Amino acid sequence: MLYLTHKVATLLELLVSAQPNLEISGFGKVRIADGGADATITDLYIPAQTVGAAPVDVTGAYLTQAITKIAERGETLRDWCCVWHSHGQLGTDPSAVDKDYLMTFAEQYEFMFGLVTNARGDLRGYYAQTVPIVLQADRIDVAVEPAEYKGLRARADEMLKVVQKEAPLTSYAGLDRLG
Repeated sequence: MLYLTHKVATLLELLVSAQPNLEISGFGKVRIADGGADATITDLYIPAQTVGAAPVDVTGAYLTQAITKIAERGETLRDWCCVWHSHGQLGTDPSAVDKDYLMTFAEQYEFMFGLVTNARGDLRGYYAQTVPIVLQADRIDVAVEPAEYKGLRARADEMLKVVQKEAPLTSYAGLDRLG
């Protein structure tokens, strides 16, 4: 399952609605959970690119610039292992070009998620990996997390384990001298 945080889903909607007739592309920062069964896109990055109503050009110098910007954050494309793009007014089925582009990244980074969206807000996930075997999945379920972050209650409970409740006040040093 591929999840989007509420923030990421909202950003995608705003980005695509600003340019509904163009294909734009970027990378998604991914948090892997449940031993790889679930992945959550937690942030988006849009590199410099040439866009149009057909395939996006995020190759060559644009790609080098994107990887450099990500590296300046102390991260790699392993952290940003989702390639997302919009299909403007079209559907969200990944094209053969989309799948080949994703596999190119998977060959360098072992695996990569893909996400296609459009001006209607439709979402479609797909996946490619090269280790331990070559595998492509053309359809991965996508869900948007609710505005409150998934697992926040468990995190708060865990954080509170270090908080100790004080014993009831029965005396205070020096209070008895006040009389």
